[in-house]
Amino acid sequence: MVLLFWPKYSPMCEIHDGGALRFLSALEWVHLLNLGHVDFKLDAKRVVDSFKSHNSDATEFGNIINNCKTLFSNFYENSSVEFVRRQANKVTHNLAKATLLLASSQLLATIPHCIEHILINEMQ
Repeated sequence: MVLLFWPKYSPMCEIHDGGALRFLSALEWVHLLNLGHVDFKLDAKRVVDSFKSHNSDATEFGNIINNCKTLFSNFYENSSVEFVRRQANKVTHNLAKATLLLASSQLLATIPHCIEHILINEMQ
């Protein structure tokens, strides 16, 4: 199953703060859906590196990452968080572009047309 969560944020913030907020929102969303084991793939390298780091960060970004770590350790014991280059993950990139046209977040239970051809090509 392919799930995409792209929260709509209107306030201006630093790019890395926005990436961390999106990750935190995704963790909360997946928890509400009770999905259990989930592999999170992010194209925000700084977010992934900070999430995996044991260093302390007293900034707003560090606070968001700490919230992500807490939520992850409480609910995603057998899950993973990985960095995936935007160019290498065409499926995620096309889904993200398609969400810019949506008014709100959506749960996709079927493969959207915008990525169907990419998935078929990757499976061959």
